[in-house]
Amino acid sequence: MGKLDTVFNIGAVNDEESLFLESVIEGDAELLYLDTYLTELFGLH
Repeated sequence: MGKLDTVFNIGAVNDEESLFLESVIEGDAELLYLDTYLTELFGLH
């Protein structure tokens, strides 16, 4: 949590985005998101 949590909260522009990022972090979904992002970025799978 710690570092990612801080980055996401500082980067949150509005309440809706902040709530979305909070739910992502609390659900440990950030790893899934990063995996999906990297998959699309590098064309893996």
